[in-house]
Amino acid sequence: MVFDRRVARSLRAGESAVVGSYGASMQSFRRCKRARMLCLLDYPISHHRWSREILAEEAEREPEFAETLQYHRFTPSEEAQLDEEIQLANQILVLSTFQKRTFVEAGVDEVKLSVVPLGVDLDLFQPRPRAPDDDVFRIIFVGQITQRKGLSYLLKGFERAAIPNTELLLVGKPVGSTKSWALRPGVRHKAHEPRARLPEIYRNADVMVLPSIVEGFGLTALEAMASGLPVIVSENTFGSDVITDGVDGYVVPIRDADAIAERFRTLWSDRSLRSTIGDAARRRAETFSWEAYGRRGVEVIRDALARRDLQLA
Repeated sequence: MVFDRRVARSLRAGESAVVGSYGASMQSFRRCKRARMLCLLDYPISHHRWSREILAEEAEREPEFAETLQYHRFTPSEEAQLDEEIQLANQILVLSTFQKRTFVEAGVDEVKLSVVPLGVDLDLFQPRPRAPDDDVFRIIFVGQITQRKGLSYLLKGFERAAIPNTELLLVGKPVGSTKSWALRPGVRHKAHEPRARLPEIYRNADVMVLPSIVEGFGLTALEAMASGLPVIVSENTFGSDVITDGVDGYVVPIRDADAIAERFRTLWSDRSLRSTIGDAARRRAETFSWEAYGRRGVEVIRDALARRDLQLA
């Protein structure tokens, strides 16, 4: 990439480290190694080889949704670049323990992996009163509309819950064809919204769900928690890193439409429970500010620099 090459050319002797993004740091990291500088790799999603394998399996499991899959096909040169960046990196910054596990299972040394969870804008995302004339039980999903994020299992969970006067609102950009979901009863689509407009969407919802199969973290679910919403997330997101199941949200297994449907019915039937979990979700989200994210990132970099001689030995 042009940016990567320019960064590589700009590096000067005496500099200590470079933090690079996955898929865009190979040239910079090669230069760093020659200059005996530290390479820190920011990798915000599951390991590419792990992702490729589970999503190939997913295409066979749910062929109707295969057109919506993403992040499962890499050219040989793309995969070689990702592999080399991981190999060259002294430290890899990941977002969740689930994501870390995908790297370990792919053969990456656990010592190289540091979990740095994302933060949320606690001023932008906060509880707001719902429109008084809106009595629809509204389930929302926010993100790219793709089977990578568990789309078919969300739809099945919605249908199996069979809740009256309910709506499933999918907010985001569709990946591939929409024919597998666009005309389903009770399902509504809203195009991608800029982050500044998401608080209004969260305000008018009862629960947010993110049943991803491949993820790094799932920031929209944390934004929903900060907005005072109960959330249902899969174990392949930030999962139990953030949520105490049944207290400030729910964590469900991947591909488990029945578990999703059960949580929908539980929340629909008990308005007081929705409020209690939503309040707890906000309190939990308050521990994940962007300031906390910054402090954790700086701590990881400082620790790597303190061990610089060992890292570069």
